[in-house]
Amino acid sequence: MNKLFFSLLLTFCYASSLIAQHHPNALDPIYTNSMHGRADIGLKIIDTLDISKLSSKHQSFIKKYKDRFSGNNLHFEYTDNDQINELLKLFHSYWIHVFTEPSEQKIADKNLEEKVISLLKQQPQFAKFSKGKLARTTSDYCNQYIESLGYYGNAFSKTAHIRDIFLWKKTDTKHHDITLLDNKVSVEVNEMSGFVSRGWLGFATFDRSHAGGWATKEALFAVIESYDTTSEDYEISYLHHEGQHFSDYQNFPKLKGPDLEYRAKLTELVLLNDGFWDKLDMFIRNGADLPNQAHPIANFRVIEHLSQRLLNKDRETDIEVWESIGKEKIQQACKGLYDTHTENLKKKGAKRVKEYIVTAD
Repeated sequence: MNKLFFSLLLTFCYASSLIAQHHPNALDPIYTNSMHGRADIGLKIIDTLDISKLSSKHQSFIKKYKDRFSGNNLHFEYTDNDQINELLKLFHSYWIHVFTEPSEQKIADKNLEEKVISLLKQQPQFAKFSKGKLARTTSDYCNQYIESLGYYGNAFSKTAHIRDIFLWKKTDTKHHDITLLDNKVSVEVNEMSGFVSRGWLGFATFDRSHAGGWATKEALFAVIESYDTTSEDYEISYLHHEGQHFSDYQNFPKLKGPDLEYRAKLTELVLLNDGFWDKLDMFIRNGADLPNQAHPIANFRVIEHLSQRLLNKDRETDIEVWESIGKEKIQQACKGLYDTHTENLKKKGAKRVKEYIVTAD
């Protein structure tokens, strides 16, 4: 377990591919805001709904949602390991705080840090460490603690602006050669299964949407139990998406999340066949001009830039308009956007450029 653990520990960036389902219109805004870490808005939307007109399934979801985010209900079934359960409860309580009181982000972050350090300090292997030492590399020590309990984990790093925890039981490693839009990469893929925690996105959406995997500078990590490995969802939306990250980490080592996601999402659109329209529609629905959240801002910019290039307008959100243009023409435009973005990054200096789509005019 050690070799995998330290590879993940030292070079983890953030979860990137999203496993998501399309939901009935009445619940779409709730899920979309939850994916942005805004359960407070989700609760306000629920207050505007006529619950009696929803299906029993949707009424059940609304009840679960309100119980979790307005009732601080932490009576969940986790594992048969009390120490893992205790750690997860700290993160779940923190997530509820951040999702429902976003203005208290700094307070919630500090509270979580103090509680995790206190928990670690109680363990024999960390008892001799000062709180200052534990605070300097909390993620490292937290992952060591998880490993000592027989799990794989990545805890305390941030996905977007929120502290996260991914916890699973098993990993198998396979090799893949991936042909991208302008190069090829050869990479190891760690196939993870037996998940206990799929991160804050899974918690916010009751695992309807969650991280499908991530890339590091050394390897890829896949939530393999979420995929049909013969599908485009795996081949394109996971392997090629994360393969693009893997390539960009080498070619643009300081590039931040929004631009990394922008490039990976354009790669998906260029290569997708049967899943193209669903993916484009997902980018439309889940886009938001939120510079501190890589996925929403990348979704937003992809649609914005396609609209400007193909329709001479700011941002088209009607999927029927896009369907009238045709997949081939849109894919050509996506490749053009990708090439232009690559050129702009190189002009700013491949080894030093940090961002473009957030700050460029």
